[in-house]
Amino acid sequence: MHVYKKSVDLNYLYDLLQSPRQLIEAMPGDEYAYLGISDADNSLYLRCIADTDFNFDHIFAAYSFTCNTIHANLFRREILPLTKSAIKILSSDQHFREICR
Repeated sequence: MHVYKKSVDLNYLYDLLQSPRQLIEAMPGDEYAYLGISDADNSLYLRCIADTDFNFDHIFAAYSFTCNTIHANLFRREILPLTKSAIKILSSDQHFREICR
């Protein structure tokens, strides 16, 4: 189920992602509801959820990023080498089978 909340521009998105606290405060408040961000033509889609303990000592997060092949290749080449996170790359068919269980 998708619930449209509002359109955002890149400046708002950068403000939202400036700190872990801002990301957590933007969460819908339901442990099963993800924050989803998409561009106008839906060629990119970021789906994430984040939570923390009471003192913000530990942050727990999960995300998925869906994009076209051109952006996926760019992500693999430019971003993947910079991250220390555990990343699982799936085809769109595999991804949607997993999240729709």
